[in-house]
Amino acid sequence: MGRYDHISDKRLCAEVARYGRLLQRMEERGEVLDRTADILTVLGELRQMVFAWEMSCTYGDDLDPDEASTA
Repeated sequence: MGRYDHISDKRLCAEVARYGRLLQRMEERGEVLDRTADILTVLGELRQMVFAWEMSCTYGDDLDPDEASTA
């Protein structure tokens, strides 16, 4: 099972908003180019959340973990 299996709509929306606020703060401080590694790390986590949410919406609780790699 994945780290973000069964992520709720509410939590995903909150995480996307949090990422947006983080980027805005970095931009205001002029840190965006200096912190690209941090940005990519957070973006990777967000991508995993979105993927888990999409799989959950598509397959619900019927998704077998072995099928996830081929879906």
